Amino acid sequence: MKEKEKQETKVLNYTPHSIRMITSNGVVEIPRHGTVRAGVMRKYLKEITFGGVHIPVNSTTFGNVVGLPKEEKNTIIIVSSITAYSLRGKRDDIFIVDELIRDKGVVVGAKSLAKYDVETTEDE
Repeated sequence: MKEKEKQETKVLNYTPHSIRMITSNGVVEIPRHGTVRAGVMRKYLKEITFGGVHIPVNSTTFGNVVGLPKEEKNTIIIVSSITAYSLRGKRDDIFIVDELIRDKGVVVGAKSLAKYDVETTEDE
């Protein structure tokens, strides 16, 4: 019997840069498709001083996401961590890059994709 072919997933990159996935079976570049952003709300809390410089400290919350396309069958969307965090538990098609690969501190690719869990857990 012929093995059933696995359908290829459509991957849309809504980050501000192209993404290079480097896995054990190859390398693929995922070009930018557009940009999705989460709104940011800041509330000033206080100011700290370090090295003679005054640095504001804010409380930050992330709000409505702008530019997100509708869900499509067999399609995933890669977004920034902040945007994915804002959407956790709301959409099943939202992913972030994971296991970043660096060369002298510069990100050159990623080994995998990830999703935010609805529940946050502490590393043991």
